Order: sequence, then C-alpha cells, then structure tokens
Amino acid sequence: MGFSGALGRQLTLNADTVARADVADLLDALEQSASEGGIVLHATGILLGGDQPFPFRTDPRPLSLFYRGGAYRAANGRFHSRRGLFNLAAAGDLVLTITARLGHLTGYEHPQPTLRPLELPVLPMFPGGRPAEFPELHANAPMRLRGEHIRPGAWLVVDGRRVEGSVRCETGSLPDCEDDIAVVRLARLPDDAGLHLLTGMRLAVMPAHSTRPSRASTGPPGTGASGGGDSESVLSVTRMVVPVPRPSLSG
Repeated sequence: MGFSGALGRQLTLNADTVARADVADLLDALEQSASEGGIVLHATGILLGGDQPFPFRTDPRPLSLFYRGGAYRAANGRFHSRRGLFNLAAAGDLVLTITARLGHLTGYEHPQPTLRPLELPVLPMFPGGRPAEFPELHANAPMRLRGEHIRPGAWLVVDGRRVEGSVRCETGSLPDCEDDIAVVRLARLPDDAGLHLLTGMRLAVMPAHSTRPSRASTGPPGTGASGGGDSESVLSVTRMVVPVPRPSLSG
C-alpha cells in the first residue's frame, strides 16, 4: 500500500528561487505526476499587484490555483501559464507555494489497494532469507499476487509512472477476488533489468468545477485527463524483478 512519491513535495516560486534549475526540475516532476492523476497540484500565494503598471498597481491579493490541463487555474475561470507565473516571480511580483496533495477518496472509508507476494505472510526458512519470492520475469508474463481493495479499471504504475497493462481476479471479479489472488500483466516490461518498485493508491478525478479541498483529505481529488467526478483505482505491485536476459544457447 502507498501513495505517489510526489505526495507532500513542495516548492516556492519567488525572485530568489525562480531561476534555480532544481526548482524547475522538481516542478517538471510534479506537473507530470499531476497530469497522470497521481497527485493534485495546488498553488497558493500572493500576487503583489506588479502585473499592472504604475499608477494602476493594485493591492496585494491572494491566489489559489490548481494545475489542470497544462495550466494553473483559478475558481473564477482565469488561468496562468507556467511561464507567466515564472515571469511574475522573477519580477518580484509573485510569491507562490506549490504543494502536491491527495485526492478526496483517500480517507478511512476509501482504503488504498494493497498488493503482496502470494507467499505472504510467512516466516523465512533460514535466518536472513527472504520471507517471500517477488515476481521474477525473464519474459513478459502474468504475475499472480494477493491484493485487496482493487477496483475495476485500475491503473498500473511502475516506478512511479503510469503504464499500460491489465489487472483481473484469477477467480471472481474485482474487487472481490477469491483468496485475494489477482493477476497483473504489463503491456511491456521496464527497459532496465533489476528491481522495480510499485505501490498502491486509490485517488479520484477532480470535477471541473471543484476548486477547494474536500473535508476528507488534505487536498482536492486528482485531476487526471478526463475531468470527471468518478473514482479511479491506481494499482501497483510491491516489487518485481526483471533479470538481465539470459544468453542464448543456440549457435
């Protein structure tokens, strides 16, 4: 069980930080995660009135924006591009803190999906041994895992990135798999051999008119690409191993 690795990450745009490469890199990662529905990107700050020339400068006013559709949008329908926010901050006319938040279907009544190897819980046979075998894939094949709270239409997430694939019950239908056994298959394996980490989340898509966090969470639901109000399941596996391909014995 888990959440996006972007959850809780935060940065502030102002005249001192806007030119820093690490700030731009972090914002790239947060915007990508928000676009995939992993988090909700919420920006709050103060517009100092410098967006108007003297003598038309206004009093400082608060901003509350959500990242959706490649722009930072306010409740009144106005939106700011990333470049526009950076320009305002560089001029000293904006101080903005951007935070990665949860969706609203993440409280006690909406448990997160859990996935674990088939053998868990078991005790290791020898001291220091692994308590269970993780899926080890020399070729793309289905993975049998135990899982709970997996909703129909679940997403697959590998190393924090959403990927194509499928998940189903071995027997029964989601979310009530017999013996909690689910079968996961990726459309393609990761390019790099080695250990790949996966977690489980259940988020919601933020309705287009929603502009404030739900009472049930620290933030509004995830936006995703559809803009609808229905919940989505985001599924990922605890760990899987993709070994280096074995050399061919022919020739």
